[in-house]
Amino acid sequence: RAVATESTQDGLVPAPEAASSATVTAHVHLTGVIDEPLIEPGSWSYDNTTHVISASFAEDALVPLDFFVSDGDDDGSESLTALLVGLPDGVQLVDGSGNPLAITIAGVEGGKPVYQVDPTTAATLHLKLTQDFAGSLDDFILRVITTEPDGDSASFEYTIRTDVLPVVDTAANQTLVTEVVEDQGQPLDLVVVLGDIDGSEAVTAFNITSVPTGTLYVDNVAVLIEPASGGLNVQALAADAGLTIMQY
Repeated sequence: RAVATESTQDGLVPAPEAASSATVTAHVHLTGVIDEPLIEPGSWSYDNTTHVISASFAEDALVPLDFFVSDGDDDGSESLTALLVGLPDGVQLVDGSGNPLAITIAGVEGGKPVYQVDPTTAATLHLKLTQDFAGSLDDFILRVITTEPDGDSASFEYTIRTDVLPVVDTAANQTLVTEVVEDQGQPLDLVVVLGDIDGSEAVTAFNITSVPTGTLYVDNVAVLIEPASGGLNVQALAADAGLTIMQY
């Protein structure tokens, strides 16, 4: 409501001294503006410039998706939908015990399913990779769709980048057995059983440090084992013969 007043002029008092308008109701409508989601990286690292979420984990370990996504507004009016897009082949979504989970498939992109996850519980999800895989996992996308109550929405994408550090699977202290016939020379069968299944591991050093009884021959030549100097270097012998340790 507007109010106007008049002052006395030349001794003349105005009548009336004040006048007001009718009351008018003003309606103010605030349109929602989308705020970018907040990323709490957990055990990952987050680059706010490139929008890359990255981390390194050990081979054959479950990869926790323990980064937390929340809405970026103060009043909590926005709702979030989280999608995992382009999950690499052979990767499963599992719980903390490695058990497969029933995840909603929201669609298909690039021939791969798009998984819809609850942003509030996504941090409990884990990735289970192919056994013995090590190296850089193919990048995939976390897509977060933010929606205001008035219907305004926007989509934000984050690249998930994962390096898997190799772990030696071959067991230590293996017992390598060769059966021999009394009083006869016998080739030694000293094949190390490698523990991985993808062929990424190899024997890179092999030393014979002692022979309890008898004489060891290499190419029909007796050799002396000197434990103090590290023993017999089979790797060097194989290299001289143009062979790998396992071939030798």
